[in-house]
Amino acid sequence: MIFTTVQNCIYLRESHFWLADGTFKACPGIFKQIFTIHGSISRGINNNICVPLLYVLMTNQTEDDYKTVLNVFNNFAIEININFENNNELEIITDFEKSSINAINDVFPFVTHSTCFFHFCQNIWRHIQKEGLSTKYMEDPEFNLICRHLPALSFLPVNKVIEGWEIVKLLFSDNEKEQALLEYFENTYIYGKPAMRLRGRKKPQRHPPLFPIDMWSVASRVDENLPRTTNIAESWHGRLNR
Repeated sequence: MIFTTVQNCIYLRESHFWLADGTFKACPGIFKQIFTIHGSISRGINNNICVPLLYVLMTNQTEDDYKTVLNVFNNFAIEININFENNNELEIITDFEKSSINAINDVFPFVTHSTCFFHFCQNIWRHIQKEGLSTKYMEDPEFNLICRHLPALSFLPVNKVIEGWEIVKLLFSDNEKEQALLEYFENTYIYGKPAMRLRGRKKPQRHPPLFPIDMWSVASRVDENLPRTTNIAESWHGRLNR
């Protein structure tokens, strides 16, 4: 079930960014999640507010489900003569859920798709925990600082991130757990996982990273005064869940 209005679609067309997020707690029993898209509405000079402009009750979270929802929404907008493609500055910010990312890129290939900095930090912290490094992170100030260089890479311009990565990874020790953390970060966010080497090729090949640098870098968002996170949407969902 999809809920929006003509005016809301106009607001979304005019907004420079969308925040897309889902919540589960307040969702009616026959559905799996409430999915919302928030946009910016002008309330005078230099006074904008971010509000939910599309509400969806979803029974599942597969890529096909997201594609269906977004296609229905986009087709409705086209029927009322609203073309989101005309907004060439549009940026959609989401968490790292791959099914929604793929669906958004399929339905709205013309937008800039970025990920939430808060969730980026969360992903790194979870892998620090996964590798058994959380105690060292808490008790060793030097190691704590080194680890915080990883999310800080997102503040570098996209074309400087690899250079920064090559410097940062040298700060870690040869400890097996630390190297496992670096391998995760490099495979997921920098170079991608190594692919099978083909005969005759001297240089090892890699698959594209799961989340390319231009998706998680926040440098341009800082420059353009756009949100770095989906926290506004998550805060709204938090109030809905109370």
